[in-house]
Amino acid sequence: MKIECTLKRHGGTRVELFGAEYHFAPNENDGAHVCEVGDESAIERLLSISEAYKEYVGEFVEDKLQETEDPSDYLITDDKGNDVDLGKMTKAQLVEFAKANEISINRDDKKEVILEEIFKSAVSD
Repeated sequence: MKIECTLKRHGGTRVELFGAEYHFAPNENDGAHVCEVGDESAIERLLSISEAYKEYVGEFVEDKLQETEDPSDYLITDDKGNDVDLGKMTKAQLVEFAKANEISINRDDKKEVILEEIFKSAVSD
């Protein structure tokens, strides 16, 4: 999962966590200080420090927000009869949804891949 450090330091931010070093360096696209983090424990720890770290959503946030305002092709009905629009969920919400519903996904995949996997699983049940 790509995580963004919201603290902007010259040269980025280096963090040692659980025996690994993570370098949150400015990316070329939008200047966000980003690092790919694969260790689940490290992801949870970093995201628990909400004043400094968050899931990286990329440079096209405005376009993605406009997409979520349109009717979704990913509308499902849960066990209680409630409509759930998977297309409006963030990647983190999709990962939690998959976990809560015991749907097997790779949380390192892109949001679109996770969305497709959850939707396929939900409509095939």
